[in-house]
Amino acid sequence: MVSWYEMLTLLYFLATATVVLLGAFILGKNAHSRIHQIFFLASLTWAFWAFSEFMQHTLEGTAAADPWIAAEAIWILDTAVALHFILLFVKSPYLHASRTPRALAPLYVPAIVFLCVVCCTDLFIAALAPASPGLDGLAAGDLVVLLAYLWALICAGIGWILCIRYVLRTPAGGERRQAALVAIGLTVPVISGFSYLASDAVPWLMVFELPPVTALWFSLFVGYAIWKHGLFIITPQTTADTIISTMNDGLLLLDDHNRVLETNAALTTMLGRDRPDLIGIPAETLFSNRLEAADIFSAVLTAGSVPDRETVLQRRDGRPLPVSLSGAAVGNDDGGVAGIVMIVRDIAERKMHENALSESNRKLALLSSITRHDLLNQVMVIRGHLHFASEDTEDAAVRDRLAKCDAAAALIQQQAEFTRDYQDLGQQSPVWQKVSSVVAAEAAAFRGVPVTIRADTDGTEIYADPLFSRVVYNLIDNALRHGGNVTAISFSVRQDNGSAILRCEDNGEGVLPGEKEGLFRWGVGRNTGHGLFLSREILAITGIEIQETGSPGSGARFEMRIPEGNIRYGEA
Repeated sequence: MVSWYEMLTLLYFLATATVVLLGAFILGKNAHSRIHQIFFLASLTWAFWAFSEFMQHTLEGTAAADPWIAAEAIWILDTAVALHFILLFVKSPYLHASRTPRALAPLYVPAIVFLCVVCCTDLFIAALAPASPGLDGLAAGDLVVLLAYLWALICAGIGWILCIRYVLRTPAGGERRQAALVAIGLTVPVISGFSYLASDAVPWLMVFELPPVTALWFSLFVGYAIWKHGLFIITPQTTADTIISTMNDGLLLLDDHNRVLETNAALTTMLGRDRPDLIGIPAETLFSNRLEAADIFSAVLTAGSVPDRETVLQRRDGRPLPVSLSGAAVGNDDGGVAGIVMIVRDIAERKMHENALSESNRKLALLSSITRHDLLNQVMVIRGHLHFASEDTEDAAVRDRLAKCDAAAALIQQQAEFTRDYQDLGQQSPVWQKVSSVVAAEAAAFRGVPVTIRADTDGTEIYADPLFSRVVYNLIDNALRHGGNVTAISFSVRQDNGSAILRCEDNGEGVLPGEKEGLFRWGVGRNTGHGLFLSREILAITGIEIQETGSPGSGARFEMRIPEGNIRYGEA
């Protein structure tokens, strides 16, 4: 019949094999992940400790057991590595790049000191080989072992508390179930560790001593978490390194003093610099304009995030690099700001195309301007000769034909001048414009007209083409020309299912139902027929739709539907 001692020896060997295989399996899932690497290292140290126990049991009573007694002290390093793994698992803020050395020093420095004592002296062997004494008359070796045990107990307690705290703070879902299984898996090893370590130093504190069982217990729960909930396979921690290394956009992770903590291959390629050259430097040194960099960082901290902010970085060789930055503040557990994460998109090629397109448009506009100028000069000459010809003849029929020719030339002149007013349509980027200010500026052109023009829009701003002012002018002009006896024109804004509606209303005769459909067509109207057509085109540049919704006899009402994101509200 197998004795309990022999069964315990077999359990040590089984624990060794199980923990090594589990660690290797997890490392194979993502060999580049820090959390995978630390878990594997913890598995190796734990397995080596279990194997040393197995060898002690196998060689008990012989001198060959002494080296394995000394090797048993690997549990000191295992304690440090295990807590390191837990800090990574619970996403401890103390493992940010700038804090990592300070956070890990209390773990690894004592472990190294105790291991040096093992390697350089026989104190551990002297303390562990015989039966451990009580608190009275502790030898030097017993005192060193006791200190090591107390340090390990503190680390184990901290690790277990961090796991429980992480479970309680993690939102319900797969990640919380993963955390709960890991916490349960750690509970028995922690309790057993307290009893095991305390029993070696102070025998009367012993509760139970089943180290190999705790290793198998932990392996069982971690294995179940991997199989059932994808632990270490697809989590924010395990995929972060892969995402960062493969993303096409650059990454900048800054600490609370705006120093670079981490970056990725995409950014180093953009800047032509090596990663070690970037880590730890002030982030503003990467910008061509340091004042602008400070403004961006301040905006991120004030607003919490900044989307698509265009700026210029500086490559290693001094060449400028146009980029688009999106940044967000990273909070800590205390509610403060731990740093900033920024996504950097290279827009050099886009800027090159934009500049080429802008230059082409500039040249086309110049050509159009010269052509229009020459055309208007010739039309003026034609109209002048028509006028002189009309004065030189007394024939009524000839005068009538000359008048028709002059009317046609006048229409050509009017249309050419109209194209001058709208030659910049779409040439400039849309901008935020305060509606009340635009209305006030355009209303000034109608000061001599007995009409009240007001804007009840407070501080509302819309994102539109710079020619939005021409839209406002056209709506006012259209009301005064075709609205009948118009004495009041008002602009107002209201929210509607996420979007917003900007209204222009008058108190005139309104628009007949049969005329509504053709209002925005080219050439329709009693004047040039182009004003409302081009107003619609100007608004469409930023996705704004316009339609007439008034009732005949109650005045015209033009409604401009503004997409969500293209309007913002403020105080007057």
